[in-house]
Order: sequence, then structure tokens, then C-alpha cells
Amino acid sequence: MQEWGPSCPHVFVGAFKLEHDMSWTPYEHIDKRSQDFALIDKVMNAQKALIDAEAPNFRGLIQESRNSSSATLTET
Repeated sequence: MQEWGPSCPHVFVGAFKLEHDMSWTPYEHIDKRSQDFALIDKVMNAQKALIDAEAPNFRGLIQESRNSSSATLTET
């Protein structure tokens, strides 16, 4: 309101951010909303990585022995 001085045409309601999904986020919730979007992006990207994989990826879902490996090394 200092910019406008006494000629301010409206009462200050608040500060908001227009998100990509066309929703409005109040200024005090912008950081939380950004974290929510980052988490959603992370989940969606992980899902895409699973879809693009040629074989199922159960890493982290099943218990594996540290000494066992399905890969074998060959000398050339």
C-alpha cells in the first residue's frame, strides 16, 4: 500500500502465487506447497522409471544378501 499511497484502489487482501495447475496458494503456504509438488514429481518420476524398465525392479522391496550377486565378471 505504500506504493499506491492514498490512491490505492482496493484494500490489501493478501499475497498469493498462481500455480501451474491454476490454483492459488497463499503466500504463507508457498514453501509447503512447493515441497508437496516436489514429492509428487519424485513419485511420478519413480513410477515412470518402473514403467520404462524392461524387467521388474524389486530392489529395496526384498531382502538381498550383500555377498550374493547375479552378475558374473568375465575376462576379455
